Amino acid sequence: MKLYILCALSLSICGSAAFAESISLKHEETGKIYGPFEMVDGGTITLGKTTFTIVKSAGIEADLKSTIIPELNFRDAMLTDVISVLNTFVKKAHPEKHINFIVTSKDAELPTVTLSLARISALDVLKFVTELTGTQFAIKGKNVVISPVAPK
Repeated sequence: MKLYILCALSLSICGSAAFAESISLKHEETGKIYGPFEMVDGGTITLGKTTFTIVKSAGIEADLKSTIIPELNFRDAMLTDVISVLNTFVKKAHPEKHINFIVTSKDAELPTVTLSLARISALDVLKFVTELTGTQFAIKGKNVVISPVAPK
């Protein structure tokens, strides 16, 4: 029965949304590895005769996307100040998640931020701010790390 489930799984993972993650499956009895499979938000998995839809709402990126900020106004603000306000909104929306924001550059090395935004997700704010400051962000565990873009 376990082999049948693995085969059904390999044939029915599908979808095309933004959140994708690669996984592999290990057969408990034989130790054989199947995969990797692309786990896509909105995709489906069929186990036996039951079909499930993949919902990846537990990730930090989804939490940032679901945190809607009513209004943000900054004029010549330091990146760390903008991230601090962003952090306040995210912690208020998801206090159980303990999401950390880490800025690896000193404010003196980065341009200031001037923006006025309304009804926007924390993820979109993060994208705008990193673009404006020539930085990038990466999600590592429960941390959102903002760092300079590496020169090409």
